[in-house]
Amino acid sequence: MSGKDRARTTLIWITVVLTVVTLVVYVVTVFTHRSNPVWNRALLTYCGVFWVFLAFDGIGRQVAAIGAVKRTAPARPRPQPQPNMPLPGVVGVKRDEAVGPHRETRLERVDGGLKQQVQHMVDDCVKEVLALEGEVPRTEYQAVFDVDDWLRDDKMYAFIIRSGDEIAGVVALAERQSAYEILLIYVRQDLRRQHIGQSAFLHLEEFARLLGLRSSLMAYVSQSNMRGQRFYQSVGMTTVSARSARPEGQVSTGDLVPVDDDPVSTQALARLNDHEAVDIERRKGRLTLTKSLQVLTTP
Repeated sequence: MSGKDRARTTLIWITVVLTVVTLVVYVVTVFTHRSNPVWNRALLTYCGVFWVFLAFDGIGRQVAAIGAVKRTAPARPRPQPQPNMPLPGVVGVKRDEAVGPHRETRLERVDGGLKQQVQHMVDDCVKEVLALEGEVPRTEYQAVFDVDDWLRDDKMYAFIIRSGDEIAGVVALAERQSAYEILLIYVRQDLRRQHIGQSAFLHLEEFARLLGLRSSLMAYVSQSNMRGQRFYQSVGMTTVSARSARPEGQVSTGDLVPVDDDPVSTQALARLNDHEAVDIERRKGRLTLTKSLQVLTTP
């Protein structure tokens, strides 16, 4: 015990004795009907003030002790952003690698046996895109894209995405006059964040390059569809232009129906007009993204 602590303890005991003595004197004077001496009243005042300050001193010492414990305790690690988290809104893509077990991703042409299952996934994709653009499909939803039309069109290429032995999604490619257009790339929600969407794009890009009929890939994405924009940019596509909303009476369908003179696109636009009746003032423009298919070679 330090000298300061000993002096403090001694003062406390002296004050205890004084308090007892002054209280006894006060009680005696009360019972004997005598006046309380001035010195006793002074000592009572001193003792009362002393005990009040001692109580505050004890509280202050406890607070200081708690603060000292907190200062000496090891600091809690602050949460840090993980560098390998999925990009916001990107379908199946991570910055570095996939989450979960790696499974081979491949594309298979859609046949009649899978037509109904593919149509369901295409409809889910369209509904999700409409939701991202602020539209809620009605209960009596009618398909915007018809897989039957795709199978009959020799300029349409529809594929299912297989991840291992499981059907993970669907992609669709259309041959246009100057480029191949990606109509959609869709991965089931329960299989996202596994690099499937990006792998499917790479396979689709290789397929388009092997066809050799067009020199670039293109996709149309609504300006309000940030998820689609981030996905296409993550696989190397670049924005080349932005289209404003169409004149009143027509519907800008974002990345769903980009070409008016194409039969499949025209039918899809008609279905969307009949089903959604979207107010043109609530629709934003759309972005055009492209990626070259030409392979640069050096002599």
